[in-house]
Amino acid sequence: MNKKILTYIAIISMLLLSPALSLNANPGYNMTVFSPNSVTYDLDIFFSNIVKNATTDEVLDSFELNIEGEFTLISKRMQLDYIGWGFIIDVIIIRNDNGYVDESRFNISVPPILAVKENTRFIYPTTIIMDLIEEGFGNQSIQDILSKVSTNQPYTEIYAYNPFYIEIPVSVGDTIPYGVWNVTSESGIIVNGRVTSEETIVVGGVSYNTYLVNITEADILDAIREFINEEMTLPPGVHFNLGFYYDQGSGWLTKADMIGGGEISEDNETVLVSLDGDLDLRNAGTVMIQNKSYLDRMLGLPPFTFLAIDVFLIIAIIILRIKRS
Repeated sequence: MNKKILTYIAIISMLLLSPALSLNANPGYNMTVFSPNSVTYDLDIFFSNIVKNATTDEVLDSFELNIEGEFTLISKRMQLDYIGWGFIIDVIIIRNDNGYVDESRFNISVPPILAVKENTRFIYPTTIIMDLIEEGFGNQSIQDILSKVSTNQPYTEIYAYNPFYIEIPVSVGDTIPYGVWNVTSESGIIVNGRVTSEETIVVGGVSYNTYLVNITEADILDAIREFINEEMTLPPGVHFNLGFYYDQGSGWLTKADMIGGGEISEDNETVLVSLDGDLDLRNAGTVMIQNKSYLDRMLGLPPFTFLAIDVFLIIAIIILRIKRS
């Protein structure tokens, strides 16, 4: 067996093993989660704050806020190990302040100015963002920002844990970190969510097998206490829960929901607070979900169809090259 044939066999082995490792690392990341494009979520958030006279139950003040719309992720290669993330937000905001209703629409397009480090959940600000903070957001136009995108660099002194994906697989009881960390000062607020169950959910008519990660008000208070080194409590009856549902095949976020609120009584007034929100995956775009690629989903093909086609084509090409040599 000559060196040329041995080289071809080595190439085949690497090509065949590489997809398997990236899709089934234990634990690991599905490589498609780092470069999401055209990944769209439906967003719906409702908040209300009502103040009543504790004796007469008369409404003294009321405020409601409803945000509805969609959220789309885009990405672009920034450096060898970093992918730039941006997003498009198209939402309608309805405010009801003591009966006065105001409606506004916002369509915001942000280029890839966040930096996601591959094979981690770290998401970093960039030099563009740090310049905006130092110089003031109102002092630079969109054109100024866009002109700097091509030379943008990760600012690695600060990172946050990316909530849009997790390592897989995980087990019930495992902790998943969220929050922000300052590398220089070795401090930050890290909230540890917990995998509480495996759930089959339906989002937009599509069924997903997911890991459910929950964050409660107690988890958040623990993180704040550790950060400020001071005891903190919430009024009795106030509750909060944030749930993340991650696809078991890729670790990608398919749904997030939050619910919270409660009743606070003080100075002969009762304050009723309510918070309800949902983020539902509408289109997975380029991210592999349920072990299906973008083309698999678009053409309605079984999982791994295009991966199998790629492998067969590679084998066929290499066999032809060997025969010709």
